[in-house]
Amino acid sequence: MMFNHIEDKTLSRTVIKTRRRILEASFELFARNGIFRTTMVDIADAVGLTRRTLYNHYDTKEELALLLHKLLLNDVLDNCNYKLQPGDMNKEGIKHCLVSLYNYLIKDSERLAFTVYFDQYARERNDLIGEENLFVNYLLNNTKIIEYFTQLKINGSFRDASVAPELMAKICFESLIAYLERISFRLEAHKEQGIVKYHDYIMLIDKLL
Repeated sequence: MMFNHIEDKTLSRTVIKTRRRILEASFELFARNGIFRTTMVDIADAVGLTRRTLYNHYDTKEELALLLHKLLLNDVLDNCNYKLQPGDMNKEGIKHCLVSLYNYLIKDSERLAFTVYFDQYARERNDLIGEENLFVNYLLNNTKIIEYFTQLKINGSFRDASVAPELMAKICFESLIAYLERISFRLEAHKEQGIVKYHDYIMLIDKLL
């Protein structure tokens, strides 16, 4: 469960339990109603807290959305059926990784809905608290992944790259998660028209690679 990532030895058990309840309620509300339409009052009511108590833990819904997004990524990394290893730095290995990530996300409609809503929210607002740190890292990773893909097309593998294989695995994995969120956004739009199929996702992967 992704909310286990909030464990912190410096916090009391009561605080940890309360924050977990806040995160769980926020996640459900964001996934059901979207981030724009969810308010801190909604979250406080769902948890059964006063607004003052809620604000003692989290300042804004943007802070909660960003934290949930990071927890979701951690959960994917911990629970994905296939973990990208340094020896898998080829097109088929990366495709296998992406397919596994896709299978992981679609098991839970709330999980997928949250990634879609977060993507929409981040695109439409430029003042999301902490967004800079998250997406600057994504931009950096995406730039590197493009460089690696270019090298892949030239050499057929990543073995000649100047960066350590372990670091490349981490960069590729995190970057592909970011790509997956964009893909899930497109898939969700297609799903409303009833035309999304598994092979459509594979075709999107092929286009990316």
